[in-house]
Amino acid sequence: MISTLLLTLATLGSQAQGNGLDRIRALHASGEVVRARWMAEAAHDRDRSDYEATMLLADIHYQRPVIGRYEALRLYRHAANLEPDSLEPLYGVINVGRYLASDEGETIARNAIYKIWAVDPDYRDTWDLWQQFFIGESQYGRAIEILSRYVNRLDVRLRIASMFLDLNRFVEADSVARQIQADGHRDASLWAIRAEAAFANQDIKTGTSLLFTAIDSSAYDTTDYLFRQVATVANTTEVEEYAETRPGDRPSFWQAFWESREPDLTTPENERIYEHFSRLRKARHDFRLRHPYGRLAHDFAGESEFRVGTGASGWDIMTDDSLSRYRRLGMDGRGVTFMRYGEPRIRWKDGDREGWNYDIDGVNAWITLAIDQGDYLLRPIDIPFHRFEVGPTPGNPVFHDYDEIVETDRSSIVPDLELQFWAAQFRGDAGATSVFVRTDPEGVHARIWDAYWVVEDSTTGAGVIELESSGGSSHIGIDFRNDDNFGSVRGDLLVHAFPEGRLKLSSLLVVPGAHPDLDRNSALSLMPVDLEFSTDSAITLFTEIYFLRAHPDGRFKYDLEYRFVPVGESDEDAIVTFEYNRDRQALPTTLESVVIDPRRIRNGEYDIIIRVTDRVTGSVTLVSRVAVGLN
Repeated sequence: MISTLLLTLATLGSQAQGNGLDRIRALHASGEVVRARWMAEAAHDRDRSDYEATMLLADIHYQRPVIGRYEALRLYRHAANLEPDSLEPLYGVINVGRYLASDEGETIARNAIYKIWAVDPDYRDTWDLWQQFFIGESQYGRAIEILSRYVNRLDVRLRIASMFLDLNRFVEADSVARQIQADGHRDASLWAIRAEAAFANQDIKTGTSLLFTAIDSSAYDTTDYLFRQVATVANTTEVEEYAETRPGDRPSFWQAFWESREPDLTTPENERIYEHFSRLRKARHDFRLRHPYGRLAHDFAGESEFRVGTGASGWDIMTDDSLSRYRRLGMDGRGVTFMRYGEPRIRWKDGDREGWNYDIDGVNAWITLAIDQGDYLLRPIDIPFHRFEVGPTPGNPVFHDYDEIVETDRSSIVPDLELQFWAAQFRGDAGATSVFVRTDPEGVHARIWDAYWVVEDSTTGAGVIELESSGGSSHIGIDFRNDDNFGSVRGDLLVHAFPEGRLKLSSLLVVPGAHPDLDRNSALSLMPVDLEFSTDSAITLFTEIYFLRAHPDGRFKYDLEYRFVPVGESDEDAIVTFEYNRDRQALPTTLESVVIDPRRIRNGEYDIIIRVTDRVTGSVTLVSRVAVGLN
């Protein structure tokens, strides 16, 4: 009877305590933090062996000022002793360590993660959190020792292989990846890890082959490892596109990623790939972020606060998951810069400040950094420019825009030769568009890509060369190399389509001399690369007209208007116009040659605009133009 009564009283007491904790949680959630803390402390004092009361009080203390975090730490550790099988108290310890942010805080958090991994290597987001701390050789060694127990876990073994890469222990990384593949796994990350190891051994051919095997199988990249390899250079658009790319479309994404960075078409390999992994290897070793929690703090509401003084750059602005960009990449500002631009031409250092100088697209650019709470970050500082004579980039030195740094990356293969060229478009075979290119100097490698960087055509040759495209927004590349110089052009190109039955014009060609009966090949071969013409002799304008409508008498009837519009002038009186009425035999393609006496036109730079109006259909007007100089 007495034992039954005691059991009933204990049960009622437990229920009452549970109901009281629910009330405290409600007060806490409603913002009455002080009252909730008083009640939670009272509940904890009544029974210090109560795990739920201990955890609740720890959570409440965690949201107090700094002194509260230490009390929370003590309570989380006490809760872990009360319930050794529960990992939640250890996760609370991690949060305290993250908030404290110092080296002490990082040590507290890392040690708690190691204890969790000994039980569950996939507990919540501990893997992601661990990667956000500074990780030295000893930390890697401790993690590898713990995770090596999980010999049957693919995801854990992949982590170990990637850690060996971070340590520049490439033979071991390759060995682990090979062992996993021998067990029958074909995750794309395994090929990517082996590719990185091959590049580290300067085996470019094997590394490139392995990387493209990884790309071909990237629909099965379960850890997004391929993207993590390039996160340091991906721009905002690429980050967003990858997030939206379906697994089956990833091979196309990666082909475009690397094609858009092809620096030299005169060689069979894409040097930017090997260059990227070489930079990555050095940046991991030399420019690792040493104090990743030195600037930012977190609270339970998911909000964050700066711990920086004046001069914070956009790189300190937190992203959606409350990580600064530095911490996301694990590199300081020097690493960020090095990954995108490589070794600087000049590296100026003065105490805790540095300036890195580059030729960026022909601009004499400085990227500046300063130490902030233990790490070099991108910061605006003064540079004593008078100390340097930086060549060969002309012009005054400028500070590079920090916002542009996160959107661009460049190969160290920099052109030293200005390549002149023109491109002209004509209707090709089977509805395609022929893009003709001529350059100075001659003997180039050219390539045209569609809007998604899929190669449409490549060619090599001297004189006028031809590329074929299906039309639409495209990209064009033209490279020249000899023993002494390298010239390169990259640009966007709108390739015009010539659909059957629609009135269209080819590009307008301008050649020196009087040639009333030009054909396409002759006009292409005669048009000079610099598009400069003398007013002392005639010039001939050539174009092809497609799909004029024949009159019932079987002839084409159309009007031509050529307008020479001075570049940079708005005076309508300065425009010189030539007009013609045509009545010609109907042919599949109409060749139109007009000889112009340039003495009617004053010296200067001009846009030549041609309009064709089909008098049979009435209202159709098309425009083609080319820019020339008359002197």
